[in-house]
Amino acid sequence: MPEVLHRVFRDHAGCLVRGTVPITAPSDPTNHMSCAAFLTSRLEAPTFGLVQSYDGAGISGGLLHNIAVMPRSLEQGSLWTLVRRILDDGPATPSRTALVQALADMGWEISVDGKVRDARGQVVGGRVLRNWIAPPEGVVPKTGPNWEQAAKVALLFHNLLADPTSFRAQERYSIEWLCAGNKAAELDVYSKYTRYVVDSAVGIPVAQLPPAIHTAMCVYHSFSVNGPAPAAQALATAKRRMTEDPSLFAKFLIRLLGTSDFGKWHDEHGTSPPSNRYDSTRIAVGKYPQWFPMGAELMPRDL
Repeated sequence: MPEVLHRVFRDHAGCLVRGTVPITAPSDPTNHMSCAAFLTSRLEAPTFGLVQSYDGAGISGGLLHNIAVMPRSLEQGSLWTLVRRILDDGPATPSRTALVQALADMGWEISVDGKVRDARGQVVGGRVLRNWIAPPEGVVPKTGPNWEQAAKVALLFHNLLADPTSFRAQERYSIEWLCAGNKAAELDVYSKYTRYVVDSAVGIPVAQLPPAIHTAMCVYHSFSVNGPAPAAQALATAKRRMTEDPSLFAKFLIRLLGTSDFGKWHDEHGTSPPSNRYDSTRIAVGKYPQWFPMGAELMPRDL
């Protein structure tokens, strides 16, 4: 059985279960968004089955670390939609059955719209869900009944997300999620550099994009998961300087992301090991030149 670790993060505490299966490649290296999902997973969850419940978001998992509960609003998060996709995509494996039964024991189910609902069809509140996942109130003690409950739920999610029959649905949902947030602005870029009107990024072949645009937009998507609004602002600013030279646009977009003061995005010159998202992404890109060409040119050690 995987080890369940106790972790504290700011005012919250809960479980960490490390993943068991490394994510080593895009499922389809010829597809742009498959590569984007893979790169993002290197920053968010580089192994299938990695889950954590110690940061006030109930629990998070999947390639993009989708969360169960929004920590501030206490609305349900997108993890439940991911789980619904997994349940609909594969057979009734033990890992699926166990999670469905645990929810049923509470009088809940994940409906077709990706929401946890009770027997009346009402959406279950985020605070209630968090108190089931990481009691009490997202501050799980190291021992006792609340720890045992949190560890049990963490293993339910770990087992589901480490189940190989769930891998396809996890990647597909990651791509769907990445393509939905800032769609109109992203499609302006894709249409500009593919030379045809693009209605969705989901099917764009890598071969249809200039290498610099393919790499830069994968980097952009990997930042957008961590901060949708600042990533969207960087893309909007970069779009105002789109030129016929894809390398110029790609370098400008990456520079805007890597010099942003949002969170820990800003490149810190000479840091080793990396302590910021720019350097972490740069290193991840550099490890896979076959999928992210021009990485060394677009992402220098120091911006």
